Amino acid sequence: MVPASPAEGYTGCSADGQPVLIPWQLLVAVAVILVVGGAAVTAYRMLVSPASLVGQARDLAWIAGRPDMREPWHDALEASAEVSTAQARLTALSLLRAAVRLRLGGWLGGAWRPVDWVLVSPSRTQALTAMAVGADAVYIEYANGLTSLLTDGWGWCGSCGLALISLTAWLRRVRSIELAERRRQNDRTP
Repeated sequence: MVPASPAEGYTGCSADGQPVLIPWQLLVAVAVILVVGGAAVTAYRMLVSPASLVGQARDLAWIAGRPDMREPWHDALEASAEVSTAQARLTALSLLRAAVRLRLGGWLGGAWRPVDWVLVSPSRTQALTAMAVGADAVYIEYANGLTSLLTDGWGWCGSCGLALISLTAWLRRVRSIELAERRRQNDRTP
């Protein structure tokens, strides 16, 4: 029997144990299928018939979710079609890759905001690392006892802290985030 509400422990499975999509999961799945399906159809058309490459700019702009890119991409496809068929296919596939990246960047761009917010400040980054290491220590103590934490668990906690410090340094470098400077109260300038 499947519970009727989240308060009763709804797990997303039917009575026979099969997964059941809830409405927001279904909408996300349909959106992903549309974009990936559209990209696959466009890629197939580009590879099969090079003569129709110039007409694919509309599809690429739709995949990217950027109607303003239709004309520049049309011009790029047209210019590459004049050079050679192989160059036209390469340009078309490069534009398809760019279109998919633009769409995914639009969808997932908001997910980076909280990560960037944490990475900008050293105190927030250190607090996140301390909370993760503390949660690891609490879990080890709860699951195996204090003796296990003091003998074997400290290595896991240290590894978790080191991994998070390395991850945040790498993310700062990849995301081009510079640390916010602290202003001292004595050094205030009007």
